[in-house]
Amino acid sequence: MVGHVFSDGTGRGWIASVDDSGRQQWERVFDGSTEFQALEPVAPADGDGRTEQRDTLVCGTTNAAVRPESGARNFDPYCGRLDDDGSLTWGLTYQTERSYGGSYGSGEGDLGGSGRLFDLTAAGDRYVAAGRISERRRTPSAICIDGRGDLEWRWEHPGDVRGTAWGITAVDDEVVLVGAHGEGGRDAETAWLARIDGRGETVWETALWDAEDGSRLTTVARGPRDTVLVAGTRASDEAGVLAVDGTDGAVRWRDTAADGVDELEDAFALEDGYLLVGSRATDDGTAAWVALLESGGDVVWATTVSERRHTTGHAVRPTPDGGVLVGGETRDDDAHAWLAKLGGDDGGSGWELPTPSLPAWTGPFAVGAGVGGGIAGLLAYRRTGATMSDATDRE
Repeated sequence: MVGHVFSDGTGRGWIASVDDSGRQQWERVFDGSTEFQALEPVAPADGDGRTEQRDTLVCGTTNAAVRPESGARNFDPYCGRLDDDGSLTWGLTYQTERSYGGSYGSGEGDLGGSGRLFDLTAAGDRYVAAGRISERRRTPSAICIDGRGDLEWRWEHPGDVRGTAWGITAVDDEVVLVGAHGEGGRDAETAWLARIDGRGETVWETALWDAEDGSRLTTVARGPRDTVLVAGTRASDEAGVLAVDGTDGAVRWRDTAADGVDELEDAFALEDGYLLVGSRATDDGTAAWVALLESGGDVVWATTVSERRHTTGHAVRPTPDGGVLVGGETRDDDAHAWLAKLGGDDGGSGWELPTPSLPAWTGPFAVGAGVGGGIAGLLAYRRTGATMSDATDRE
């Protein structure tokens, strides 16, 4: 699991490992002003003698600088590689050549090209991370790197738009990005997705929900037969799910999530359906919302899971025994990383459960004792990643 914790206004990257019974094995907290956003397993290299995945790539931001008197904010896009005990092998920042940072009003001018990375995927033998360039201009962007962190290509939205690429998934050695942007440099958001080929060139781009302002896509997962499932939120706080043809961006079907579900954060494609996770309003707070969809969009089951008054779901993955892992955050006044397993413990199929139940060990993690609250991702995947204060040179 990856995430970040806060202490005295400073973010610190966090990564932890748990066994299949939910017991924490180890954790690492990285110093520096950092935010971990996403992670992706590294495939074993040919000839390295390993048959199982061990290392993990992470992405996020580092070197955060804020000057309240000028309102300037600056972050460096970041990727790192961690070994199987969470130690950093290398960490690199990926600033642009142009300056997008805000002026600090000290006569020093703008900072170097800033930005953030929010999601990461393996595409062929390379890795592509999606996010945005600049805190002020906010241009949707993506970078492609190899396993050593060397930059292969950089993609920026070619139009005059303000926005962010929030999610990414691979289709062979190409990728599909989802997010939101406003035309003509406006702040208003329109749900948007694009396919980028293995050279960093745009294959197609389209807007969804009739280009309605105030909507955005937050997650994407590759499905069967060149389909990608995308999910997000409209201006009316209505969460929606759409199946899109990955070859041209055409919508195959669309549906609306259950009443009260106002955020959809992660999707995972199964052989004959999809897992979804997000958040749903309760009488006195929020609860994580988890659902299983058939390949055509019909809901097989849906349930809410909560620990404290405000519980939000950020990531979802199936387990080999037919259960479901849900990761996120739970809080009253202070926030804690949170992980739960639904179903599967008795060897039965979690997919047949109309309302999966939680085992007795479920509870919040005391993340980074004395450090502060955090947000949890899930085992070997996404919704929070790793950074450090400066780029680390390779030995």
